[in-house]
This record gives sequence, structure tokens and C-alpha cells, in this order.
Amino acid sequence: MKKNIKLSQKVNKVELCHVIPLSSGHGGTTAGNMIPLRADLIRSKGSKNIFEWFNANKSRFGMPQKNFDRMVEWLASANALTAHEYRNFVYWCHENQRDIDEVKADQRHSVEIWREATGMQFPLPVYTESY
Repeated sequence: MKKNIKLSQKVNKVELCHVIPLSSGHGGTTAGNMIPLRADLIRSKGSKNIFEWFNANKSRFGMPQKNFDRMVEWLASANALTAHEYRNFVYWCHENQRDIDEVKADQRHSVEIWREATGMQFPLPVYTESY
């Protein structure tokens, strides 16, 4: 008699995640704000600050610090920032959220607004030209 064996496999679907959530009025759907991430991680992150979310959940989800650091380096580079500047930028976006009227009134990319607000001078990422 043959036994029917059911294999249960958890499939971890990968989707694109807005690192800085759209609900903050910053970030947008740009190369410098999108990363591939497992769907369960996206649901867990929601609209949280990715740095705070990662620190609170890295053990729970078994996420290596080196992978997160590599991702931050990539995002920083995509935004023409250092990793430290990128972290400051993310925190600034969460602390200075904009509503839809503010976004409509000032359609510049968030990196440009942050640069002006902090008095920093650096070249803007190429993608901000078409934002």
C-alpha cells in the first residue's frame, strides 16, 4: 500500500518594498526607495522606520546584520549619500511627514527637501530629475 505524502512548503514570496513609506509623504516609488523583500517582512515593517524595525525584528526573522548593512549601503549610494547620511535622511522623513497638500505644493524629491532643510550641499541623485 502506497502512502500519500504531503509536502508542506512555506513559500516566501518576494515583493518590492517602499523603504520610506508612501504614507510619510516622502520617498516615493523610485529606485532609491525600493528594495526586494519577502512579503511577510513587508507586512511586519508596514510604515515603520526601517532602522528601528530591523533592530526590533532581526532576531525574530533571522535577518543577518551584514545583509541589512549591505542594503543600507546600496540605498545610500542610490541616493548619492553615505550610509550615515542615509540613516539621518530616513529619520528626518519619519519626523517631518507631509500630507497630500504639502506633496502637491512641493513636488521636489524628498532628498532635495532634506538637503535644503539641513543645509547640506551634495549633488542630487539622477532619478530626482524626473521626479
